[in-house]
Amino acid sequence: MSTNAVAAPIRDRTGGTVGHLVLTALPGRRDRLESVDDRAVVEEEGTYVFSVQGFDSSESVEIAPAEELFSFDDSSRKRGRMLPRQHVGRIGVRVRGEDAEGHAIVSVEPKKLEALTEYRQMLTDIAEVATEAVLQGFAPATIALEHDAADRPQLLYQQFAFLHARLMGPGERDLALVLNRPHRAWFDHEEQHLPGTPMRGGSRNMRALTRSGPRVRAPVRSGIASLPVRLAVTRSEETLDTEPNRFVTFALRRWRELALNVHTLLTAQGQLTGPISRGLDAASEVIAVIDRTLSAPMFRSVGRLGSFPTGNQVLQKRAGYRELLRTFVLTEMGAQLALDWDLDDAFAASQRNVATLYEYWAFLQLAKSVGRVCGADLSALVMERSSDGMSLGFPRGRRSRLTWVLVGRGRNLTADLYFNRAFLVSSRPDSSWTRAMRPDCSLRLRPDGLGRGIAADELAVWLHFDAKYRVDFVDEQFGPPDERDAVQAAEAEVVERLARSKREDLLKMHAYRDAIRRSAGAYVLYPGDEQRTPFMEHHEVLPGLGAFPLRPGATGPVGTAALDEFLAQVIDHVADRATQHERSRFWRTVIHRGVPVHSDKDRRLPALTAPPSDAPVMCGFLKGKAHRQWVDHNGLYNVRAGDRRGSVAADADILRAHDIVLYGSGLRPSLWARAGAWFVQSQDEMLRLGYPNPLGRVYLCCPVERRDDEPEWLGELQLAAASTAASIAEAPFATTWRDLLDQALRVAR
Repeated sequence: MSTNAVAAPIRDRTGGTVGHLVLTALPGRRDRLESVDDRAVVEEEGTYVFSVQGFDSSESVEIAPAEELFSFDDSSRKRGRMLPRQHVGRIGVRVRGEDAEGHAIVSVEPKKLEALTEYRQMLTDIAEVATEAVLQGFAPATIALEHDAADRPQLLYQQFAFLHARLMGPGERDLALVLNRPHRAWFDHEEQHLPGTPMRGGSRNMRALTRSGPRVRAPVRSGIASLPVRLAVTRSEETLDTEPNRFVTFALRRWRELALNVHTLLTAQGQLTGPISRGLDAASEVIAVIDRTLSAPMFRSVGRLGSFPTGNQVLQKRAGYRELLRTFVLTEMGAQLALDWDLDDAFAASQRNVATLYEYWAFLQLAKSVGRVCGADLSALVMERSSDGMSLGFPRGRRSRLTWVLVGRGRNLTADLYFNRAFLVSSRPDSSWTRAMRPDCSLRLRPDGLGRGIAADELAVWLHFDAKYRVDFVDEQFGPPDERDAVQAAEAEVVERLARSKREDLLKMHAYRDAIRRSAGAYVLYPGDEQRTPFMEHHEVLPGLGAFPLRPGATGPVGTAALDEFLAQVIDHVADRATQHERSRFWRTVIHRGVPVHSDKDRRLPALTAPPSDAPVMCGFLKGKAHRQWVDHNGLYNVRAGDRRGSVAADADILRAHDIVLYGSGLRPSLWARAGAWFVQSQDEMLRLGYPNPLGRVYLCCPVERRDDEPEWLGELQLAAASTAASIAEAPFATTWRDLLDQALRVAR
């Protein structure tokens, strides 16, 4: 139960209490503060008042780690604030005065994750994948059973940092399981007995009575004629000297040697700085735990390990043994491969920064979710060895790519998942067009291409996922809008000027989707419980924005079912050739392929019913001034029909154009609008209408009227040259207002 104040004892090396570290919760806050087994239990991101008591003879004290956790009220450093931030784990606080020195233990527990299950489960999930990566890629069966990292101090520190994190957390529980339920085996022991001595019954011992060899006469009442001179009697005995127990003994001694090497190297540094002091404390703590474990009676009869037992089923499957094998493999590979956890100080209080850990874990779960949807689990490949062979961690950027190839709706698709891929500012397709962006996870889906030379890369879709540990509830951003949206946005803007806020994290999804080319969705992954249906910009699953709760659980990750369902919908959507989204991507690619012609001159267009590139125009030829006067007088325009050269079919697309530009040799182009449907006129009918010199037997005519919004630049066009490019000279040809405008801009140059 939470209290207002907790006093954690400050103990010296002998275990005596030399003072107390008193922590007090601030009024009005609900930060957790408890006392458990002489430890002060606080909450991440909390704020506490601290004071050091029992060091009255000292004018001032030294506290470590001061730079990470404490701020002081005065130079005595005995009072101030403790700010755990996101430093999760058990922290040894060293207090040194003039006459005394000791350590107090403070446990910082995660705010959004239950410490004993969810937080440990995140560590376990990552360790399982790392172990699988090591077992698949680095052949632990070939590990030499000698230690060779002592001559590489920096690598040794990183190796020990991981051991300390594992052994002092879930490792203590694993050791307790082994001690309370040790693996036992039975072996047969053969003894030589004289005839007539008592022995245990059994089929093997009864068969010994009938074996061949020297024999003596049996007693008359025994019913047996003779007995062997010596009886080989088999006895089964229990033993703890098994291969799994030998491995545990070997691992503990190996770890003790590692901790002792760290302690020796740090002691030789001379100056007792913060990291060195914390390293010495951690090494002493590990040595004490191992010595206490090895003193258990079960290890007295356990022999030496001869070879690495990679195939032992007890080590692979039995609780306690299985976890110790994982810890050993990862720690041992640290002698050759440093686990890359982005730590500047291997023994810092921020060693297990929960937000960073959640980011790793969320990417791992996303990789597993994509694998389930795509039919292949590639999660063991999320960790790799660096190019120099000295680092094992999560690769970033393009090196982190995991690729799946699948078929959806009869269409081939490729899925590529990246961790921390950077999208730099450039004109390349997979880039940002404003500022460099680096989402936590990015998924690219590439379907087969289409006609018109549209390749798969041009139809690619990017989805981005950001792990936001700080986000508690997403209702304020992803819930239904209300009338307070504008007010809340203004209030959040004021907050954002002072500090980073949750609104800033969530609005970053808009930045990812809008700034990174070909992005169709951006989503938050957060350790919550609310499940909201993602926003759809139009009528389909993409484009969209949203958030998915994802948190570790004792029986498995919570929230993966909704994530799996969403990814399945997305893949089906991208595979579907008939979606509005694919049509939009197709035409966007076609539209933006060409570079538009720009001009400073005013080139106005008439009123149109569609954008200029989609507004058709028919360019019709006039034979001369007489033809132009006929059009003006009758309000008709004609084209050739029938089987003459240059004739137009009655169902030709060109006849659907609403706008008609009439041109001719020596005539200024003029803009007309079709005022009715096309109809057929014979040669005689054309003569009665006064058409000059009709040569064909049949024509197509339509009513036209002069448009009063004709652009001034239309008269500058050289449409005769354009008609020459048509299949038949003087025949009407189709174009668009965009083409006419571009021609006018080129002429203006």
